[in-house]
Amino acid sequence: MKRRARAKAKKPDDKSEEKKQFIEKRDLYMIVGAIVALIVIFMVASAIFKQIGKIEYGGLTFVKDKFGDIPIYRHGYHFTTASGEIINYNFYVRVNPKENNVPVSGEIVFPGE
Repeated sequence: MKRRARAKAKKPDDKSEEKKQFIEKRDLYMIVGAIVALIVIFMVASAIFKQIGKIEYGGLTFVKDKFGDIPIYRHGYHFTTASGEIINYNFYVRVNPKENNVPVSGEIVFPGE
């Protein structure tokens, strides 16, 4: 009888082994799911924070900056001169362009273009 008891004790139980594998797979899926959720949250938060300081008005994108304690709104414009030199022009306004009642129409024309 002692031999039978030992043989049964050494034989692994199939149900408990399947249960362990199920628990391991479930834990792995939970970890992978948590990592994917964190990545999605990070990407959404990044997109939101990038848009906080930007203002669209009249086809122009203004970025809110500070000049000391004074809030200003800047639009950057790049153009090429007749000699081929690339110039960066920054257009600054002090009032939020969306709150301003000045219409935007026409084109920006620089001398020498």
